Amino acid sequence: MDKKYIETNKIDFNTKIKLVFDVYDRMINAGMFDYSIINIDFTFFSNNKTKLNNLLDALKQEFSINDEVKYDKISENENLISLTINDIIMSRDLLVSLITYLFIFAQKHDCNIGDWGAFNSDVIYDKSLIQIESFLNEGYDLCVKGFYYKAFVKFYLVTLVDDNPNAYYNLGCIKKGWRIVEGAIKSYNKAIEYSKNNPHPAAYMNRGVAYFDLGKYQEAIDDYKKAIELAPNNPDLYLNIGNAYLALKDNDSAVKYYNKAIKLGSKDAIKIKELEGLE
Repeated sequence: MDKKYIETNKIDFNTKIKLVFDVYDRMINAGMFDYSIINIDFTFFSNNKTKLNNLLDALKQEFSINDEVKYDKISENENLISLTINDIIMSRDLLVSLITYLFIFAQKHDCNIGDWGAFNSDVIYDKSLIQIESFLNEGYDLCVKGFYYKAFVKFYLVTLVDDNPNAYYNLGCIKKGWRIVEGAIKSYNKAIEYSKNNPHPAAYMNRGVAYFDLGKYQEAIDDYKKAIELAPNNPDLYLNIGNAYLALKDNDSAVKYYNKAIKLGSKDAIKIKELEGLE
């Protein structure tokens, strides 16, 4: 099998993602196909072997892990494990999502992701296996269990065969949780586009949150106001508009919307007004 291998343990997250694109392109140029079922070797390292063991236990709950896990001591203070994650569906989006997820996953366990390499396979994922409602429900259940990459794959596969707004909405939510904010906005855009006959207030609200995170406060306000048209009794929408106006230093408008949030039961709006000294 042909192995594509890069060292990534000494570089930042954005550079890791750029290298994913590079490796993906090299895999395609080497004759591998989109939606091949591949196995990927990974290394993770930490200055604490117990933390590595905890990371391994958590990974095994979500992924199919090769039993041949190897431990090495790479320096006096650093330990390393090498393992293989099996049955990954290869596509540019899914590889980026996997590396992003594992990067965040490792950080939560106070570990780091190191080198990785993918092995070719002659098996191609059969898209005829995709069942829209079943995959959506499985994705929801996986999110509840905290298995976000597997959930991402389910929602992603649905979008290959259907312009499903719920699938795109959930992809946006997962990307937002992974701090891929611009990617989340693109998914929310799709959710909104494909739900024109049955508008999706949560997609507007969460796209507004994403815009806010990017410092695009007017765009956030526009989305929150659209969401209010669809869900006028949601106090969080008025609270969020207040926050956006506050960021724009428009205190009068901020107070107006904080007061509306308070009338709908928002305690956070009360706290913000007190903290900011707003009347």
